Amino acid sequence: MGLQNFLADQDLNVQALGEADAPRLQSLFEACADYFHRCGLVLAADEARQELRSAPPPDFAWAAQWHLGITQPGGEGLLACLHVCSEAPAAGAWHLGLLMVHPARRGTGLAQRLLAALESWARQSGARWMRLGVVAGNEPAERFWRSQGYRELRSRVSQAAGQPPGPVRVMLKHLGDGPALADWADYLAAVPRDRQPQDSLRLVADALPLRSREGRVQLRRMRESDLDRFHAYRSDAETARFQGWTQAQDPAQSAVFLREMSEAAIGVPDEWVQLAIADGEDDQLIGDIGLCLRARPPELTPGADTHPLGAWMGITLHPGWRGRGLGREAFVALQDFLLDAGGLLEVECWVDARNQPSIQLLEASGMRRFCTEVRDFRGAPCEEHGYQRWRGLW
Repeated sequence: MGLQNFLADQDLNVQALGEADAPRLQSLFEACADYFHRCGLVLAADEARQELRSAPPPDFAWAAQWHLGITQPGGEGLLACLHVCSEAPAAGAWHLGLLMVHPARRGTGLAQRLLAALESWARQSGARWMRLGVVAGNEPAERFWRSQGYRELRSRVSQAAGQPPGPVRVMLKHLGDGPALADWADYLAAVPRDRQPQDSLRLVADALPLRSREGRVQLRRMRESDLDRFHAYRSDAETARFQGWTQAQDPAQSAVFLREMSEAAIGVPDEWVQLAIADGEDDQLIGDIGLCLRARPPELTPGADTHPLGAWMGITLHPGWRGRGLGREAFVALQDFLLDAGGLLEVECWVDARNQPSIQLLEASGMRRFCTEVRDFRGAPCEEHGYQRWRGLW
């Protein structure tokens, strides 16, 4: 598949743009002046000529690039334009530098049609990912790209002349069947520039106590002095019914667990740790959150970045503190930290389909169901829902 059949629509034409087309492109840019305003840019009198002469920076690998104009058959005015590079910034990835639609054609589905055609072209050309940057704060653009399956990798601040003055969200879409974390790890192994800082997860322990935005709860380490309250809910049969942990039988068993968690390293990949949910006023224990960072074993892809990209989470709340939104506050506080300062791409939870209060908590915290599976739970089949939240998504 090539440029000649990039679009199979009889009502649209696509053509490669050259400097002779600068006046037509400039007219489109002037009609789309709101885009430049939202991005904090000044629309130059020769903006189109600069665009048509532009190329990726020297440290940005690429194989070929196209400036494309979309017209109606027999028409001269541009309905839309695209700038795309293949094998950029690494083999298997394409970079979309610009997709702009004339205001008269916004809301008609044209942007979605063009994007679908571009992704199909890239996929048939061997691409696994489509990459782009969107200026943070350009809310219409952010909403559009997220609705099309693009996920934020990180934020960068561009220093180049003529570029947006603020942070740019680097976004990626896996062109396969869905966002499999292993595919994202492959991409980040090949493109170091798009990784979060490697030491970001070391901040997890340093951030404690981590207070919720509302201030009613805080996350901290478990303490041996939490024994009475911890054992009260961990020994409760109804509380333990849907949990992955087994019901505590005696206080001594709970005391050993608290001692281990009070000293456990926080942020070690593939190791579960329990963080205490404490009352924001008196610091008394009201529940706990289990956290496990998901590492990618280096033997799967030699040389790959093994910095964790995701985490599993689970929550337990004392019966006396349920129904007040406190669990949601604690869950959101930890999710926000992990997806922002912690540099993770996703958090994931699994919940028994019969556990409606927990399902409501997960959905209220911004997580979205992505699958349902039948799993073995304590020797019996159990239907469980998988929930995820990706960076930048609610």
